[in-house]
Amino acid sequence: MGAYYARLMASMPDVGLAYVCDTVEEKAKSIALKYGCSYTIDPAEAIESEQVDGVIITTPPFVRDELVKAAVENNKAIFCEKPLSINFEGALRLYRMAEGRVPFMMGFVLRWWPVYTYIKRELDSGRLGKPLLLWLTDMGNWERQLKNVPWRRRRALNAGIIEQIIHEIDMARYLAGEVSEVYAHGLRGVLELADYEDNALLTLKFRQGAIGTVIGSLASRVGNRMGVLVATKGTILFDTREQYVKARYADGSEYEEKLAWPEDPYLGELKEFVRWIKEGKEARATLEDGVKAQEIAEAAIKSMALGEPVKLPLTT
Repeated sequence: MGAYYARLMASMPDVGLAYVCDTVEEKAKSIALKYGCSYTIDPAEAIESEQVDGVIITTPPFVRDELVKAAVENNKAIFCEKPLSINFEGALRLYRMAEGRVPFMMGFVLRWWPVYTYIKRELDSGRLGKPLLLWLTDMGNWERQLKNVPWRRRRALNAGIIEQIIHEIDMARYLAGEVSEVYAHGLRGVLELADYEDNALLTLKFRQGAIGTVIGSLASRVGNRMGVLVATKGTILFDTREQYVKARYADGSEYEEKLAWPEDPYLGELKEFVRWIKEGKEARATLEDGVKAQEIAEAAIKSMALGEPVKLPLTT
């Protein structure tokens, strides 16, 4: 992701890519030569540079604290990949470190996907009415990931299955509001290299009355990422792999379309990050969103261990 974000930043006409940083010097050097910027193996060198206005953190979840601390101390805006940390305690630590001090954006890229942009617009306009039932899936296979990326094998380094389904957790909250209770089940059935669940089912209760389910698998042989939203004035079926939506409304109208990508959603994220730095306009995914998604995820992990629902907010 670091290399990909570097390419996108280098393509933006009103932005200069100042530094690439990696613990492996050859990786940093290769990317820097490609885009004509400086490189370093020392994060402090890049973060403290007067050329730098914003820092993009694409490290694994267990490598965040010192980078965020340095960025905040040097008054640099932060873009951070998901999840915010390996657990809720870590997320709270970063929140207390950075909240209100610098612009802090989360990489919840699904908020820029056409399907979700459409659904959010319909909800905000009132046309769909009040959410009643939300069902989201994220099915894929991580066998190759675990073989190639050792830190992904340990929950203590990557937050377990939450590292992936944090996207759907964020979207559940984005569409249906704050969560009041989580009841989760998980099992480890296929991925022997992982020390955490490779299948999970989360049942959510929302403060505004809706109910929802997030189903995630890292062991599925068939990829799938789709969902259904039932609301008081309409229902939307959607497939995010195809960016397909089928909607039917209480007034009898229908809408069905495979939506086009207006632009790379990762580029859309970065444009909002740059705008936040330049114009002070908050992006649609913030530090608070990162903390609240992590809180729901933590409640799910606790629920799996306890075998009972866990209410939010969590005590800290």
